[in-house]
Amino acid sequence: MFIFSESAQACSCAPPPPPCQAIGQSALVFLGTVLELNSERPFKNARMRVDRSFKGVLPSEVELFDDGMCDGPNLQSGRQYLMYTFR
Repeated sequence: MFIFSESAQACSCAPPPPPCQAIGQSALVFLGTVLELNSERPFKNARMRVDRSFKGVLPSEVELFDDGMCDGPNLQSGRQYLMYTFR
């Protein structure tokens, strides 16, 4: 028999690691500009131009997906971001 005194949560999101640690944990690291945002699906996606690749081989444009499990970055169209991502 188990007794729980606190309610459980299905997902817990940790804050992002510092850049020195994140680059080692990420498959792809690049500086990119948001070309298009779409949030009509159950998840958000962004099409980005790759301005400079720091880690991994990337095409000139990529499409990123956020399933909404944890708070992703608040991207804005036309702005440039340093992205630490996974395939």
